[in-house]
Amino acid sequence: MKDNSVPGKINGKRSQLTVNASESHQTIKRQMRADAVQHPATLLPLAVSFMAFIYLIVLSPIFRGGVAAMVLLLFSATVASAGFVWRYTFRYANEYSSLTKEMQDLLDRDQELMEREDVTRLYEALRSGFLSIESTQGLKACDQLANEYELLQPALTRRSDNDPLSLSHLPILAGETYRRGLDVLSDALELMRAANTTETESLQSEISEFEREIEADEVGESEMERGIKEDTLGSHRQLLEMLDQLRLRADQLLLQAGRCGAALHHTRIELAAVRTDNSQTRTELVIGALERTIHRAKEVQEELRRIGY
Repeated sequence: MKDNSVPGKINGKRSQLTVNASESHQTIKRQMRADAVQHPATLLPLAVSFMAFIYLIVLSPIFRGGVAAMVLLLFSATVASAGFVWRYTFRYANEYSSLTKEMQDLLDRDQELMEREDVTRLYEALRSGFLSIESTQGLKACDQLANEYELLQPALTRRSDNDPLSLSHLPILAGETYRRGLDVLSDALELMRAANTTETESLQSEISEFEREIEADEVGESEMERGIKEDTLGSHRQLLEMLDQLRLRADQLLLQAGRCGAALHHTRIELAAVRTDNSQTRTELVIGALERTIHRAKEVQEELRRIGY
């Protein structure tokens, strides 16, 4: 099975977000430096030092006062430098962390949005794929998984002061369970496309025909003709067995997708109970069930890949 079998399968975007984060940090620093320069405490003495410098170079040879211009230049430049350093350092210490947090929150929201869009595209591609091969099982598994995840969202977003700390991990685990279920369905769709129903029916028809002809043992048929029919019959049977194996593996994957949906359904029910009795043990059981479901689905996928599916 290939990891990119269905258009829309989730591709990692963390590297792009890391680049954006690095650029954003530099942008924040540049903006803070620019604000420090443009602050009146820096800008006014800087303007005075500039004018003193112009006077010192251009006008002092004519009107004298070079010493006073030099003193004013040094003093205003010192004040401007001190204003810049104080303003930038003070703001860096007091505002940089909050600005960075805001930036990181924005990047996290962007990542979540991108992942949500990728998951939506994957779901739509899977539905379209199952429709194209007229698989009611695949459609049912896909829709049930998506419905369970959608129904779970209000319970995941609801917050209470009494909630156990471990509940904060549930949205991540639920999302991972949903994505794993879609990924499993993607592999199942690939196998089901390979085990085309039309081809299977055609093979079964040809096998039946060859069996009838061989059993009839027509008079005048040469050994070579009979041997060709028997070889073709054996090849068709072998291919039919391979297609049956593909369908069996696809059924295994559909089962895992169904378990992902059932785990999300169970989580939705248990969340209501957890918020009623505030049971840490119950919360840990819910988390453990999701983790086991994800792990088992991944194991099945890896096992099928190892044996060449």
